[in-house]
Amino acid sequence: RPERARTPWGRTLMAARGRAVLARGMARGMSTAAEGRGWSSARQCLEIVRERDGNNYAVGLFFPRHAQRAFFAIRAFNAEVASVKELTSNNVMTGHMRLQFWLDAVDAIYDGSKPVPANPVAEELARAVAEHDLTKRWVERLVFSRLQDLQGGQPQTMDDLEWFYEHTSSSVLYLLLEVLGVRRDKADMAASHVGVASGIANLLQATPVLASQGEVYVPMELFVNEALPSQVLRSGPSSGEQSVALCNVMFEVASTANSHLEAARKLIRDGDVELAALPALYSGVRADMYLKDLQATGFDVFNPRLQQQQNPGPRLLRHLWQLTRAYWNRTI
Repeated sequence: RPERARTPWGRTLMAARGRAVLARGMARGMSTAAEGRGWSSARQCLEIVRERDGNNYAVGLFFPRHAQRAFFAIRAFNAEVASVKELTSNNVMTGHMRLQFWLDAVDAIYDGSKPVPANPVAEELARAVAEHDLTKRWVERLVFSRLQDLQGGQPQTMDDLEWFYEHTSSSVLYLLLEVLGVRRDKADMAASHVGVASGIANLLQATPVLASQGEVYVPMELFVNEALPSQVLRSGPSSGEQSVALCNVMFEVASTANSHLEAARKLIRDGDVELAALPALYSGVRADMYLKDLQATGFDVFNPRLQQQQNPGPRLLRHLWQLTRAYWNRTI
């Protein structure tokens, strides 16, 4: 209603609804532009992110328009390498072959004398590297960390878990900062914190699905501290005491993620991170949303209310609203 738009909250809500409409039409609009300019690879990258990484697809709507093509190239590349373990059904040899393809593609992109594979993601990544002078180290880390994960199982400590997300989620954010032309230590520190926080939040959100598949990625040391067998995630708690202990484990994991978010926010509040860097850090908005939802359930990752809140339509609108608020408040 027009009168609602006069209030800051009303303007924010209307902007979020506008972004929701844009989200539904973005693929079609970018696809038309891509086809008109011969950018079919750009269209495919956008579709990969939309289908496999919906949260960051929404973040892409808030990325500067001139940098969106590189944003979706990097996010699509990350989605490709991150999905190898699942798509190969944990077959180490097959997974290794797929990831070696990406390592060879990265070498070809940076070598300059070798042909880039005829793959839309590789072609778009090559374009982003050439246009924004992206650091090879960050691109390679995304692949090498997934190679290690093929043979790894449940992490032993929280340090192990933080290391993994520093090498995966944070590496993506370092690349996005470079796309935005930001190359400063403080911004990288904020990206490191946000990357680890968002990675851990995504893990917590995915824990029920992973547990149903027999996979546990919550660190073993936390279960030991609570005298709780990690198999409880697969079978479910058998007593009230086990339920409380499991919530305590999830509280420790969530607290680590929240600490990283707070550290990033402090850097922003203190003026150590320039405003131009903020779009690269917006994945922290969704992480904060989930952590607050989890806290409201007493850190019960299996609570049905959490699953209901993952309904794609309302979740997208709520996410876009929070992103809009972060944009106007210049924070994450």
